[in-house]
Amino acid sequence: MAYNVTKVFFSPGGTCARVADLISKNISEDSKTINLLTAPPENELQFGANDVLIVALPVFIGRIPAKTLSLLNMLKGNGAYAIISAVYGNRAYDDALLELSDILQGNGFTIAGASAIIAAHSMFPRIAKGRPDKSDVTKIDEFAKKAFEIVKRKEQGRISVPGNRPYKELTNKKLPIALKTSNECNDCKACAKICPENAITIENPRITDATKCNNCTACLYVCPQRARKFSGLGYTIISAIFRRMCTKRLEPEFFYI
Repeated sequence: MAYNVTKVFFSPGGTCARVADLISKNISEDSKTINLLTAPPENELQFGANDVLIVALPVFIGRIPAKTLSLLNMLKGNGAYAIISAVYGNRAYDDALLELSDILQGNGFTIAGASAIIAAHSMFPRIAKGRPDKSDVTKIDEFAKKAFEIVKRKEQGRISVPGNRPYKELTNKKLPIALKTSNECNDCKACAKICPENAITIENPRITDATKCNNCTACLYVCPQRARKFSGLGYTIISAIFRRMCTKRLEPEFFYI
């Protein structure tokens, strides 16, 4: 049977898109894309027995991004399979993978395989720098092939992954740091156009509304001038703390039906 493969990701820094690509290339040379950050669905999307969804989302403080919750609920499985990944910065993925699996299984998808993948931390990129690396990619390839074999055998059941219910509480509490704009900014407005929280306006893209910003870093990575960055004493201190906390190299984890 030929399967229709659709990649679904929310990828402010590009890593989740890369993980979705790494998995999909082991399944099909031809795939569709649903970019939850730049082109979120406006209506419900129906899938079926010939479809395989590959979903890769970042971990924000132990949960999947709040912005993606309503978007994921627009994807209806009707018996389709999904292969999912929570991508995190070498600290912990807490309840994110469980939350993602619960949502998709609740929407009628059978999850063939689930993974927790380590990537360079989006806010503190010296943590897990260069990951996913060659070793990670080899393991991701093996995971994708095993998960797809489960799809082809049409195995059924509910996947079991680590996490707790109720999930970690979503909170407005933030680290006392914020993105700042340097003089290199040329008002191209790329940051304002990509910001999922509307924390940056077209009228004044140099200013970020800290009450709306969730530090997803999409604006940082899209800026062609590299004019947006974390800086200051607070960032330096917290960055050093995170580096000490996350020194130990963690390895990706994989789960199957």
